Amino acid sequence: MTGLRVFVTRELFPFTAGGIGRVVANILMTSTQQERERTAILYVGDGVDAHAFSSAYPDVQFHATHIGTYQTIDDSGRRYPPYAAFNNTVLHWESVLILQGLRALQDQHGALDYVEFVDWGAAAFASTQEKLLGNDFAETTLAVRLHTTDSILADFEPRAQSIHGLSLYDVERKALADCDLIVGQLAPVSEAFRAFYGFEVDDWTQRSCVHSPPVLLDTLPLATASVTLEDSTDLLFTSKLQDIKRPDVFIRGCVQFMRENPAYHGKAVFLAHSFDAAYQQSIMDLVPADLANRVVFAKGINGAIREKMIAGSVCIFPSPWESFCLAAYEASLSGAICVLNDRNPAFGDDTPWQSWQNCVKFDGTPASLSHALGELFSHTRPRQVPVTQPSTPVPWQAAIAPAPQAPLEPPRLSAIVINQDTGRGLMPSIDSLLASSCLVHEVVVVDDASIDPISREVLKRLESVDKRVRVLRLPVRSGPAAARNAGLAAVDGEHVLFLRAGEQLAPHFLGAAVRGLATRPAYDVVVSHHGLAATLPGVGDRETGFDHCNVHYGEARLAGLYENRFAPDSFVMRTERARALGFDEAIPANETWELLLRACQQGVRFIASSSVDVMSKPAYPLLSSLHGDVSAAVMEAQRRLLHGKRVRLGALRVPGYAMSVQGSGGAVTLMSMDETSHRLQELMDSETVRYTLALANLLQRRAPWTLRLGKRLIARLRPLYQRLR
Repeated sequence: MTGLRVFVTRELFPFTAGGIGRVVANILMTSTQQERERTAILYVGDGVDAHAFSSAYPDVQFHATHIGTYQTIDDSGRRYPPYAAFNNTVLHWESVLILQGLRALQDQHGALDYVEFVDWGAAAFASTQEKLLGNDFAETTLAVRLHTTDSILADFEPRAQSIHGLSLYDVERKALADCDLIVGQLAPVSEAFRAFYGFEVDDWTQRSCVHSPPVLLDTLPLATASVTLEDSTDLLFTSKLQDIKRPDVFIRGCVQFMRENPAYHGKAVFLAHSFDAAYQQSIMDLVPADLANRVVFAKGINGAIREKMIAGSVCIFPSPWESFCLAAYEASLSGAICVLNDRNPAFGDDTPWQSWQNCVKFDGTPASLSHALGELFSHTRPRQVPVTQPSTPVPWQAAIAPAPQAPLEPPRLSAIVINQDTGRGLMPSIDSLLASSCLVHEVVVVDDASIDPISREVLKRLESVDKRVRVLRLPVRSGPAAARNAGLAAVDGEHVLFLRAGEQLAPHFLGAAVRGLATRPAYDVVVSHHGLAATLPGVGDRETGFDHCNVHYGEARLAGLYENRFAPDSFVMRTERARALGFDEAIPANETWELLLRACQQGVRFIASSSVDVMSKPAYPLLSSLHGDVSAAVMEAQRRLLHGKRVRLGALRVPGYAMSVQGSGGAVTLMSMDETSHRLQELMDSETVRYTLALANLLQRRAPWTLRLGKRLIARLRPLYQRLR
């Protein structure tokens, strides 16, 4: 290893709580002196002091990245959306923050050798995309360790889902799809991840390895035998007080065991962190009054006292999901007897945990837990021994396939520029295109029957600007989908840029897009964020920013059903793939959203630039009619979005439009939130409703007694109405 080994984390023992921070700390503490000298921590946040860190880990480099270090324009002139623009999920922004932190480390120490990210929150997302584009990390292995993603937590916890959650699923999955190396901590857990996200077996196997983290105890030596049980040995819950950890199963199982085994007089002890007072109270409410003195919620117990309590106890882990469960290994190695949920892939028979040898297993239900405890305390089983730590190769020494080489003959890039009465913006779009760092093979301007005089004048002059520029005029307004299809039929490059007139490109974007597609044959689309401003910043202008940014990330598998997170109107695609898909000419607006949704559902892979590479002044969506109602066209487009698409639910294959139905409090609404707002606005805008509301307001101020009288009259007439109905 010649370059730095970097661990990206927002947790770090002993400065913060959390199992992830403990895993990183254990790796640092078991590394050789030479390894530590070539190791850096990229800490996400500002909660760890650099001097305190150097005291704990004197040989390790420390770099913090946080909102104060975030750049909306970097030294090379690339622009990034501000923090507030990431309204899909703030964790997408955090991945860009991490990208900038890694670049800072590169500037200080040279090329990085190995970077390990946490899976939760898609920390690797932006960095993997920049590597795919060839902008960064050509010599770096980008690895993601499987701790547990938020998406998997959502599959176990009764949380309300939102677009934020769907976007987080999308970027977490894509970070796993695009990284170089997936580090599973146990083989069956790695397979459970693969099955959850639906990755192909061969691809996952080629890119994954297993590395179980070292397990260390702070104050106790490793035990050679498990604790000798007595009828007063306590039952401990040491996990975080969180729904997925199933503290309710712990309480119910322990209470049932106490009821059925009166000889047992130990206690059930919560030695757990709690971050939700309401949830903690709901667990406390499960304790029967007569056993209240035998269920203890211990607070503020840490360090040696905590380790000693665990070592002399039975530790119960009811969770149906763990990626490794460092706490269970620590408990067993300190001498505790572990009782484990065998439905958890981290505790299965193909892991180090073997029932009635180094642990006791139950099926995850309170009744089964009670039965297992009864059998354990019956003293009829052989004495337990501590678990054996798994021994696995370290991932930073794993061989990674070299980065692909660009073809000797660069692919040709064609550009299709769509114009709909946007004469003023057409020339700036062409100028930005021809000023690109990438050679453009041809430019086809498709004019969708524009009627503004400026468009007509500009179109006349365009063909004389550059011999690569051709103008294709549609005789009648056909809509943006038809215009794009007409352009596709006219170009002959291997890659195609779709550019809306009025939109401009950052100089570096096309070069990176073509390079990414040329070296990554598995990918077919390159997209970017979209910046909008009344006055667009010029190249090198560090003072002017955007008024608004639309954030996109390509493969919006779930969130893309509800909002366009795929791409702006301007993006790059393989021509063959674009022709095979074709734009749906029946859709009156948002044709790019529909095409890219279809592409994503067919398994087409995207690369998403982290910077704002498409910019324009605010403009209405392109429409298929000359004088259409914009809001009505957009609403119709949204209704048509899922037409002809299918969704698989278990063994069922149902129409995609089922996904547009939203539930609310047990009732089903057949309209999206956008459509509901649209209908409500139509209602509020009607003259009848406005006059009625105005009259009600006037009466409320001047003669409120008339409203009260009316209410009483209605109340009296209601029974008569119901009888006559």
